[in-house]
Amino acid sequence: SFARSVGSGARPRTPRRCSGSPAKLARARRTCAAASRLARRPARPEPRTTAWTRAAHVPRHRASFAARAIIERPDTPSRAADGEDRDGDEDTREDCGSGRAATRPTNLQKMPNCFADTTAIDDELSNRWIDLDPAGYFLIKLDRERNRIEAAHFLNVIDDDGVACDPETKKPIPCDGSYKPSANKIFAGRTAKELSVRILEEERGAGLVTMMVHANYLGREFQRAEACLASGEEYVQD
Repeated sequence: SFARSVGSGARPRTPRRCSGSPAKLARARRTCAAASRLARRPARPEPRTTAWTRAAHVPRHRASFAARAIIERPDTPSRAADGEDRDGDEDTREDCGSGRAATRPTNLQKMPNCFADTTAIDDELSNRWIDLDPAGYFLIKLDRERNRIEAAHFLNVIDDDGVACDPETKKPIPCDGSYKPSANKIFAGRTAKELSVRILEEERGAGLVTMMVHANYLGREFQRAEACLASGEEYVQD
């Protein structure tokens, strides 16, 4: 257009400049750059919606089939009688949107049941031989009126056969409940941690536990006693 204007003798037109403050010009440039980037961005393809993809968008408080863990218990009847697929092939369900069948692999690895044989394990370990603490033993009970755990310490001596005996008569201590000695010291705590700290870490309980197996046993029993105190179940010392 400039060459044609010069050839015809007309006054050449100067390029038109944008009017406005520098801040307005900067905003206009940023707006143009953003529009250019959006124009160059490729459109995302719409995902194929099936019954399984829709299940992924279900709110978290609604349990979906894909989110449920499979726990097999040996004493639980098999769900195969209910018509569910357990052969590890593919589970076919109808797509609610298009009427087509959506396939989902069902050969997922099942979670092992970690709580199936714990009772048998503990019963077997309770019958093992352990060396008794020559410093004495504890009898644990619950005081529900005061909502606390009590542990009474009693003295004993261990003979050559590893049997706990009365420190005065040197006779074996019976386990049928007929032996009624006086307690050496009595400890109490509202939790298992509080009670174990008073026995094992404070000065008043110094020297009452001299073996690691004894301390380990007390920790387990204090935890069981605390659980029974909270749940209302009867506590029987192991």
